[in-house]
Amino acid sequence: MWTIQGKENETLGTTIRPVSEVAGDLRLRYESLQKDVLTWTVTSGSATLADLTIPARGETVKAALSGEKRFEGIVSERNVVVSSDSVDVTLTVAGAWYWLEKTPISDVITDDSGEDLERASFQFPEGDLQTNIERVFARAEALGLPVRIGTISELYTVPKMTVSNGSFADVLTELIRLCPDAMTWWDYSTTGTPKFNLTRRDDADALELAYGSAPLVSASFADKEGFQVSHVEIQFAERNAAGEMIFKKQTSGSPAVGRNQVLVNSGESLVVDTLPPDPIDSQIITSHQTLESGGALLQDTIESIWPLWRELGAIHGANLAPDLYPYPSTFALGSAVYPEAIEAKYYDEDFNQIVLSSTRRFVAVNNVNSNLPQWLIDLLGLVNGTLRGTIFTRRDFLPGQGDIANQFNDFHLELLKSAVFSGTQNINSGGQTTAIRHWMFFDVDIPVYFMNQELSAVTFYKPLAYQFQAPPAGFASALKEAQDWVPYEGQATITEEIGGTTEARGKVLNLGNTLTEWASMRALVQGCDISLADGVQTIRTGAPQRLGLGDIVSRLRKKPADNIILL
Repeated sequence: MWTIQGKENETLGTTIRPVSEVAGDLRLRYESLQKDVLTWTVTSGSATLADLTIPARGETVKAALSGEKRFEGIVSERNVVVSSDSVDVTLTVAGAWYWLEKTPISDVITDDSGEDLERASFQFPEGDLQTNIERVFARAEALGLPVRIGTISELYTVPKMTVSNGSFADVLTELIRLCPDAMTWWDYSTTGTPKFNLTRRDDADALELAYGSAPLVSASFADKEGFQVSHVEIQFAERNAAGEMIFKKQTSGSPAVGRNQVLVNSGESLVVDTLPPDPIDSQIITSHQTLESGGALLQDTIESIWPLWRELGAIHGANLAPDLYPYPSTFALGSAVYPEAIEAKYYDEDFNQIVLSSTRRFVAVNNVNSNLPQWLIDLLGLVNGTLRGTIFTRRDFLPGQGDIANQFNDFHLELLKSAVFSGTQNINSGGQTTAIRHWMFFDVDIPVYFMNQELSAVTFYKPLAYQFQAPPAGFASALKEAQDWVPYEGQATITEEIGGTTEARGKVLNLGNTLTEWASMRALVQGCDISLADGVQTIRTGAPQRLGLGDIVSRLRKKPADNIILL
């Protein structure tokens, strides 16, 4: 027997009433992804309705079958029709989904300042769909909604998704859209608030009905062959190190005419208005030894890191002064000519002298002899340092060739302009001057970057500002499996002594003694209509009305920002 009950201190109170005492037309309608509703109409001969017990809006009504609670909700609507001799009042009691429809979404999001704020959106990273659903209910419960999560079939990993400016019902609908073989239903029988359940087609128990056998009265079904999917292709894009867009795809199944599904997960065409600026840069890096094993500076390293030498060499060419080069390692010779010289050494950023070690063994130089950009310093973990002290050069000229100043080439003359000291020295052998040596001294403070690896013309690319979102591994396969079956849309009507005795929610339906394929069609039950007075129940199959078969498999609904990953 079906009974009706209210809540303490409300109109119906806690008295348990048979439905026949309340009205003769109580109907209970269960829906997937929509409100379950209990409705009935009462008629009064009094304009004041004084002869009726009518619960107020917002009051609680419970319906139970043989003592087991099958429904609980609040009075959401009272429709009054006044005629010449009576007043009819139709009451609608909305189930648990009502609260999800009426509550705007909000989630706590941490901003860049570290403050937690409520925002009207849900941001789901790539992850398990079940986890996403659990998160929605955790937030709903935190806001005080009288709902909770129940049993959820095993799901799969889905792409990043953002849902904004809607209700909690909208969020759940968008999430469940990604699982086309899912049925949802509420369990009101448990103690406490109703539980939301999700059952997938392969996990569901089958309700077996048969033509010509009770309790079946009638049935009609249409097989939706065009909605079976045998091949899924998910198109997406990636960016290589140089920032170029490369088209990719993830597939599952074998292509078949009329059964192919193509979804676009990411790519520039989806996000052209939301792409962040991302200038591409690259550097070709060669490393040089900081010191000889004995601790002395190396000539080729000095030539590579000394800005003046690099600049003039680029202008004049090294061939203009083949015997002119820096002498960093023969300090004793140079200091004898220029006593104020300070021996050049490497120092770290705290001005401690660097010794040869595994972490400070090399200095990094690019191929264009320019300063290194910060992104490269961060990428390679380069350590700031300095080469500080006196560097000197010498060049020998043959005697008897006139004024040696006239023998200076352009390279030599340009260097001379920056020297802190210059001078000549006669080189004698066997009592004769064999050469005239010209010295130039330079005080330097050269920034360098130490590194711990040896490189030879290796190209590094600036890290990308963003990357296109790739689908989760196995996503195409999961979608294909969730759609590779023939949906059946229709209804079956059954009659029992007490309507609703046969539980259809969360099950699939088979119908025997008729078309062969109907006996194993496993049609998804998307809702039931139960007449509590006469025992008639109509079981509806197909996709939930909020989705529809064509909509549930049409495409991934994603905001442009969900198609990229900011790096």
